[in-house]
Amino acid sequence: MLLNRLYLEERARGTGLAARLLDAIETRCRGLGLPKLRLSVFDRNARAIAFYRHSGFDVVGTASFRVGADVQSDLIMEKSLVLS
Repeated sequence: MLLNRLYLEERARGTGLAARLLDAIETRCRGLGLPKLRLSVFDRNARAIAFYRHSGFDVVGTASFRVGADVQSDLIMEKSLVLS
């Protein structure tokens, strides 16, 4: 399953809400029998990348996209949902 983006308002950052939302998404995906969760994150969003790495995601690729004339890049990150 691919999660495009997980956004929080600035006032919600640092509250643990993102971790709880991600946990709920992972639980739902496991319940569907999905073996992994993949997401995209803007490659210049160091805070989000650090959060996803801390949450067990690894970079598995990149993707480019256009915003007007500007070409931007995302990292594709993936996490196994198989419980060991």
